[in-house]
Amino acid sequence: MFEKIRDLSVLLPHRPPMLLLDEVVDYGEDFAIACVAIQRDSRFFDSRLDAVPAWIGIEYMAQTVGIWAGDQQLRAGRAVDVAFLLGTRCYRSNVHAFARDSVLTIRADVLYREESTGMGSFGCRIDGAEPGGNTIEVTARISALGPQRPEEWKNRKPE
Repeated sequence: MFEKIRDLSVLLPHRPPMLLLDEVVDYGEDFAIACVAIQRDSRFFDSRLDAVPAWIGIEYMAQTVGIWAGDQQLRAGRAVDVAFLLGTRCYRSNVHAFARDSVLTIRADVLYREESTGMGSFGCRIDGAEPGGNTIEVTARISALGPQRPEEWKNRKPE
């Protein structure tokens, strides 16, 4: 039986200030779930909005995909390394910003994964509630590349 790692710094290559998630909730062969609480000290918090803009949800989703990818890399005996967010499709949010004191649960489900290229597509969702009780619902599809040899991409110059 494999014991799940709950430490974000082990599963993700991100470090503060760009480590945006607060907690690993769960993950498995084809999904990952994370959590973030919106506070005044949250990265990208906008004091004029008293919130984090909803478009930051794309990065919350990408980092949740990263939890899944980190687990896959560790299971394959590789070090956790970078992956690349290639695009976002159909980003839909019922809020313009994530209000302070909201708690968000982010889920990423593998829709497609091509082992030979490292390309993948993930159905992502953010659910939560604002302090006043309004629900938060955000959905998107994330495309990412997790190359087998990321070192080949890190210093790559355009042709």
